[in-house]
Amino acid sequence: ITGYTISYTGGGSSGSVDVSGGSTNSYTLTGLTNGQTYTISIVATSSGLSSPPVQASVGLVPSAPVLDSTTTVTATTVIISGSVPSGSVVTGYVVQWQRDTSIVCPDLRDDGSVTVASSSFTGHTITGLEPGNRYTITVTVSNGAGSGPVSNAVAAMITATAPSGPPGPITLVTVTPNSAIVQWGEVLCLQRNGEITDYTVTATNSDGMEEGTASVDVDARRATISGLTPSTQYTVSVAAVNSAGTGPSTTLPVETPDGLTVSATPSSSTSLTISWTLEDSLTATSYTISYYNTNTDCFTHSRSGISASGTSYTLDGLEEGTEYSITVTATLTGNGGTQEGSTTATTLTAAPSAPPTGVVVRVESSTSITVQWGPVECRHQNGEITGYWARYGEEGSSEVQMVSGDSSGGMTTVSGLTKEIVYTVQVAAVTSSGTGAYSDP
Repeated sequence: ITGYTISYTGGGSSGSVDVSGGSTNSYTLTGLTNGQTYTISIVATSSGLSSPPVQASVGLVPSAPVLDSTTTVTATTVIISGSVPSGSVVTGYVVQWQRDTSIVCPDLRDDGSVTVASSSFTGHTITGLEPGNRYTITVTVSNGAGSGPVSNAVAAMITATAPSGPPGPITLVTVTPNSAIVQWGEVLCLQRNGEITDYTVTATNSDGMEEGTASVDVDARRATISGLTPSTQYTVSVAAVNSAGTGPSTTLPVETPDGLTVSATPSSSTSLTISWTLEDSLTATSYTISYYNTNTDCFTHSRSGISASGTSYTLDGLEEGTEYSITVTATLTGNGGTQEGSTTATTLTAAPSAPPTGVVVRVESSTSITVQWGPVECRHQNGEITGYWARYGEEGSSEVQMVSGDSSGGMTTVSGLTKEIVYTVQVAAVTSSGTGAYSDP
C-alpha cells in the first residue's frame, strides 16, 4: 500500500484528499461545518490499483451559541436571547444559571438548569428566580453527535422587591430612663428580595406617637434609641429596607424606668421629709423641690440649689394636716437636661387652731335652740375635721355635747332647756389630734 484517498460528502459540500504512505492510519479533515453529518469514504492504493472503498457517517457537534449581552428581567424571571452559528444542526439546548452569593444569602445556593428539545435556539425565559439577585447564565446546544461548547456568559440582575418578611426577634440590650439599645435577627434569606441596605427603627408610646431618634448599625443589626421619656411604655418596631422599599416589621414592648424616684413622709405637723433616688446612669449637678398645698394653693413654692450629693430634704413651715404635691427636679450634667419625680404627702394633724366661723343661735321654743356654724378656715383646720363639740350652759356652768359635721360646718338642736334662762353657746372643731379653740360665747 502506497497511500490512501479520502473522500467526504455532507453539509452541502464535498471533497477528497490523497494521503501518501502505507503506514499512515489517521488523518484530520479540516474546513468542515459544525453540526453537520458527513459520509466518509477511504480507498487504499498500491501500484496503480485501488481497494474497494470503506465508508462511514460521522456527525459533528454544534458550535457554541452566542448570547446577547442584554436581557429582560422582572422580579422573578429573566429572558435571554442569542443564536447558533448558521449551518449547525441542533436538536436541543441546555440553559444553566448560577446565583451570585456575594449579594444575598451566601450560604444558600440557588443554581439551576433546564433542558429543552428544539431544532433551534433563539432565546429562553427562566422563571422562579429570586428578586434582587444577580445570576450568571450560559447555554449549550446539542445534536445527535453530542453537546457543543458552552456559550459566552451573560449576567442578569433580577428586579428587587421590598422585603416580604420581618427581621428576626428583637432583643433588649439595655434600657435607661431616656434611651434603649436593641438588636435583632436577620430577615430570612428568601424573604429579603434584594440586598438589605438599612433598617427603620421606631419607638411608639401608648398614645400612638413616635418618640426619640434611632441610630442604626446596619451590619450589627443594632440600634440606639435616644430621647425617650422615663417611666413610659413603648412598642419598638424594626423593619428591613432594600432598594425597592421597606418590609414588614417585628416588635418588642419596652418600658423605660423612672429617672428619679421620689417619696415623702411626714416628720411633724408642719414638715415633710422628701427622699429621692437618681437612676444609676444619670448624674445631677443640683436639685430643686417644688411643692403646693393641694387644697388651697394657686401657686407653687420651690426650694432650689439643693446639693447634688444629697438624697433627702426636709420641707418645713408647712400647714398642719395638709396634703402637698411635691416634685423633685434633678439638673443633669452636660447636656443631659433634667429628670423629674413626683409624689404627694400629708403633714401630721394637729388640733384646729381656730374656732368654726359664723356661729348662729336660733330660739326654736321656750326650751330648745338651734345652733349652726360654718367651717374653720382652711389654714387653721390642721387636718381632717372629724366632728364638733357644742358647749352651752347658764352663766357659771356648762354642758358639752358632741355633734356631727364636716369641714364645711354643721348644725345641732339643743332641747330640755329651762325657760327664761340666758344660755351661752360655744362651738369647737375636732381632728384626730384633739379639740380646737371654742368660738366666742
